Amino acid sequence: NITSQYSDKADLTSKKNEVVSLNGIGNILLTMDDLKSADSIFRRALHGEEELKSSIGLAINYANIGAIFARQNQNDSALHYYNKSMEMNQKADSKLGISLCHTHIGEIYEKQGKPREAAAEYLQAYKLMKGEGDRWHSIESCRALAELYMKSGLTAQATPYLDEAWSTA
Repeated sequence: NITSQYSDKADLTSKKNEVVSLNGIGNILLTMDDLKSADSIFRRALHGEEELKSSIGLAINYANIGAIFARQNQNDSALHYYNKSMEMNQKADSKLGISLCHTHIGEIYEKQGKPREAAAEYLQAYKLMKGEGDRWHSIESCRALAELYMKSGLTAQATPYLDEAWSTA
């Protein structure tokens, strides 16, 4: 509301502020499990990012819409949006975004009972984040790998990733 009241609607910075704000609101709604409202807000933000021709903005919103489908166990739809996010992240050459997509896709494969495919996705995420300096997201890929290996009874394979996550944290 503040953006629309006090900004020039034709100004690209104002438009970007609006879609970033919408994305934040969508994430709050997602956290509160108001999936219908979150979906509506993310799609508004997505439309704004399309107007701005922002690959990163599109990638973020596609991933967020994918998360809504993932929460509803609509795995095919979730994969569709995660793959669209991956395309936009690759277009923008965003290692972080690509890594996050690999993690999200791995989570879907894990839910589908495909541990090998999940491990391959998690490992790609891990390799992308290794040495990048983004410790938070490197911990996430370590956690995903370790958890998958532990669920599969492969404790010895989980240990190095747990140790790395612990020392990083």
